[in-house]
Amino acid sequence: MRRLILLIGVAAMLGSTARSQAVGSISQFRYQTIDFPGSTITQAFGLNERGDVVGDYTDSAGNVHGFLLSNGTFSSIDYPGAILTSARSINDAGEIVGAFSTANDPDAAHGYVLRAGKFTRKDFPHSPDCDILGVDERGDITGSFGRSDGTEAGYFTKGGRYTSFVVPGSAPNSTGPHGINDNLQVVGFYTDAVNADVTHGFLLDGATFITVDYPGATSSALFGINEHGEIAGSCQCNDGANHSFVLSDGLFTIVSYPVSEAITKARGINDRDEVVGYYQTTDGVIHGFIATPKRN
Repeated sequence: MRRLILLIGVAAMLGSTARSQAVGSISQFRYQTIDFPGSTITQAFGLNERGDVVGDYTDSAGNVHGFLLSNGTFSSIDYPGAILTSARSINDAGEIVGAFSTANDPDAAHGYVLRAGKFTRKDFPHSPDCDILGVDERGDITGSFGRSDGTEAGYFTKGGRYTSFVVPGSAPNSTGPHGINDNLQVVGFYTDAVNADVTHGFLLDGATFITVDYPGATSSALFGINEHGEIAGSCQCNDGANHSFVLSDGLFTIVSYPVSEAITKARGINDRDEVVGYYQTTDGVIHGFIATPKRN
């Protein structure tokens, strides 16, 4: 499929670039592993103010399902009739968004909203291929969609009205929105049009695109943003090292699961600065995690 894969591995001008400042310590978080019972892979993608976590897991047969972890209890999320379901974001009202694929069209993604136990398919109008990767407290969403001419773009909604966009200076089909907050700030990543080996994070704030790169990184990506404008993301540096981070008031704070040689990917952040994501150990096993800030 084009988008429903395990993630290992509006006209505006490009207005500004985020300034890098000092990097904080990984000791600012307490980490907890999240593994769906009986799964071979677990990835956490989003969480809300109550600490409910959504993500994906792979079962022993290799099938991918969404999950909800609420009050210590796991529940599977499977869109009716789908062969693959991904759960990507959850708001404080308990609305869950994600994407699914069907046996009739396994290479296409379709978005959904799960509200009060009821699934509603929700695609960019007339799009043959669409996903939903972020939802805010008002129910506005963001994600990517395929156009009828085979090209791709990002989108967000405001009061149910869709707006499409492409980051200026990005390579074709590389704009990837992932997170949205109530201020309609959207974060994601794009590939550099000049250097296809370089990925940048972006923040869309109003009509202004801001490039956000981790200090010294060759590639950066943003995935989650809370109501305070704090951002969760990840990057790869010149030495090949991978880092995940929270960006708050211009300060990058490292998020790294405390296992030797583990690769950490931060994906979501809530208003309590709790971060979710996943990490991979040297044996190749992928686990979800939640990182909670240490309070004095």
